[in-house]
Amino acid sequence: MGVFSFGMISSANAQQANLDSEFSINDPLFIATFGIEKLPIHVKDDTFFVYYDFTDPPKGIKDELKVSSISLVEENKSLLIKIENATYLSHMAFLFPDELINAEDHAFRLLVDNIEKDYEITHFNTHTNIDIMVQPGTNKIEIIGTHVIPEFGSIVAWVLIVGIMSVIIATRKKMILQSYTKF
Repeated sequence: MGVFSFGMISSANAQQANLDSEFSINDPLFIATFGIEKLPIHVKDDTFFVYYDFTDPPKGIKDELKVSSISLVEENKSLLIKIENATYLSHMAFLFPDELINAEDHAFRLLVDNIEKDYEITHFNTHTNIDIMVQPGTNKIEIIGTHVIPEFGSIVAWVLIVGIMSVIIATRKKMILQSYTKF
């Protein structure tokens, strides 16, 4: 893998990469051109992809750094990224669809091995890019948003609606019966 930052592309080469107007991260030519990796996240009947890349190791160091898994943690409203073999300081970039995870005003929290860290963020039309520095020994990165897909399942929503309607109907029926018994 080569040095790559989605953020650098957005600011320096946006017209060349056509990211601002016709951004298509699923385009195989885009993926091959920039040499990025992707991992799928399956949520119900949908599949989302999180794209990532990191800098090459310094000369003389064997490149064994890899992202072993990326998963959606609905209860934390986060993406959990597990890393193996972080033996050198590396710049990493993660690109994910806003539909999968998002944050109000793009104010995500980033935890690296459970310690809050700073990051650079770039937002495209439908995707968000987060750039971070990964220290040697890092095992886990968690990107925490304010909502994830599915935030509220459709079955749960229907149960809630039916429950609320039942309470309204029962209350009105009781009020009507009470008004007739007063006479």
